[in-house]
Amino acid sequence: MKNKKILIPLFLCSLFSCGNTSSSENNPTIIDGVNMHLDIQNVSIKQGEKYNLPLPKVSSLSEEKLKDILYIEVLASTNYIYTPKYLYCDMPFFQSSIVDTYYVKYTLDIDNNNIQKILTIYVQEEKDNLGIVVDGNLNDEKYNLIPSYVSGLNGNLTLKLALSEQGIYIGVDVLDNNLLYSNFLSQRFTMSDGFEVYFNMSNKKSDRLNDSCFKLQYSIYDSLRVYKSATNYVKYEICEKINPHYEVNFHGTRTLTGQKSTTDSYLDEDIGYTFETYIPYSILEINKPTDDISIAIAQRDITSIKMADIALNSRANNYHNDIIVPKSLYQVLSRNGVDYEYRTMDDESLTYLYHTLHLKNNIGVDQPMYLPELNIDGNKDKDYKLINTFKINNKTKVDTYSYMDKKGIYVYVEVDDAIHCSSIDDDIYAYDAIQINIASESILNQNEISNSYTSNSRTFVMNTSKQKNLSYLAKDSLTYFGGYDHLAKMNLLKNSYALELYVPLYELSSISKVGLCIGVCNNDTINSLSFSNMVFSNTRINPSTYFVVNRS
Repeated sequence: MKNKKILIPLFLCSLFSCGNTSSSENNPTIIDGVNMHLDIQNVSIKQGEKYNLPLPKVSSLSEEKLKDILYIEVLASTNYIYTPKYLYCDMPFFQSSIVDTYYVKYTLDIDNNNIQKILTIYVQEEKDNLGIVVDGNLNDEKYNLIPSYVSGLNGNLTLKLALSEQGIYIGVDVLDNNLLYSNFLSQRFTMSDGFEVYFNMSNKKSDRLNDSCFKLQYSIYDSLRVYKSATNYVKYEICEKINPHYEVNFHGTRTLTGQKSTTDSYLDEDIGYTFETYIPYSILEINKPTDDISIAIAQRDITSIKMADIALNSRANNYHNDIIVPKSLYQVLSRNGVDYEYRTMDDESLTYLYHTLHLKNNIGVDQPMYLPELNIDGNKDKDYKLINTFKINNKTKVDTYSYMDKKGIYVYVEVDDAIHCSSIDDDIYAYDAIQINIASESILNQNEISNSYTSNSRTFVMNTSKQKNLSYLAKDSLTYFGGYDHLAKMNLLKNSYALELYVPLYELSSISKVGLCIGVCNNDTINSLSFSNMVFSNTRINPSTYFVVNRS
């Protein structure tokens, strides 16, 4: 390989500084007769290529001894420390997916003196047969080689993939009207809006993780992590060296949680963001995938600027992590396809992988199989049947309509009140709100809800500011346990307000019937309500009092 002329930036001069030497101060390669020589001064490699770092020759030291005491540090062209100082024996290679010039500093310390050498590595762009430009825009026609994939019933996250001969392009489009993030280092992935994409890039017919399984995790704090599994591991381990280039376009204003000075942008009706990256197969240490891979996608949606509200599993930290999924939910179009079903035990994981998609021969997936038959738009459909009416303070009427089919339970609640008390306050119960409690068939005969939670039953709350909370049904109605699949719409009418909710039956493990209990916080003035003012149609903690909806 033809060597390039090395132009050393000014900041590199400091790399050659050394301790007190008994020989020449200007020659850092010799200390007391110990000489270090590097045969190669510069090298060009491809993006993502794994390059074995050459071992210098050092007089009076064997190669095995040298490997145990030689330190490596890697800097990028902007003086950014790409790899902190480590022993050569721990990682005797270099790899980067980012095109740049890197400077590998070899340091040998002898009696508090050191000698150093520099190897310059030029990482060149890996050209592939697709040539998509990574710019955060997902309008390249190459993405249409296979269909897009939509997560959840709300479809707030759309994944686009394009597999080339050399690597994989990943595009993610997220709809989110409140872009919230935390800058607290250890929590930024679990307390910020973001997403995860899971890949099984092998064609192994097993539901176990293997060394071709990866997890890509992004936080709008503008941080990206790539995790990798190993054969028979039960979790993913972060891969610090897989650091792909990516671009993000934010369609709105990001709001920092826990900081009053930034709350002006909270609830400012952002649109969301688009993310795009390219990862060469070589940096994943895999060959080009077969035409038989599995993917899964999940979104994290933070809904409060208060740090106390967005701890993992809290009411304003919505994600899917405990969903019962029948085999029929998996969106497999290929005949006799294999569904890769697995959990990760990582505490920072967003998911139980409820939308595992199976790709075979570039055949994509259909619409989710549990999309509702009714249009969830906040309006009462003709299929609804009136099942309960009650009044608040003997004047405000609350009508509940419901309908249940083979796909799910539909609930429509209308409150006859012309004054819609609403605000951007974080307390969802401070203003007009509707709570819908759904009890699964298995607990309808019980006299009391569990003190912790009932895994197959659900609670949903939305106020007239369109804020919502999701939970499993629990005796303590203010205890929240994460999110679940649903569709909901609040409609503010002229003389009333109404909430329409759809929950698929796989959330409830119910076949023939469910129980409902409705609660309403209603008032004609501002700042006078709390959960304690909520009036219920039935005894909320007693499922046996719930009114029953049978499957039609």
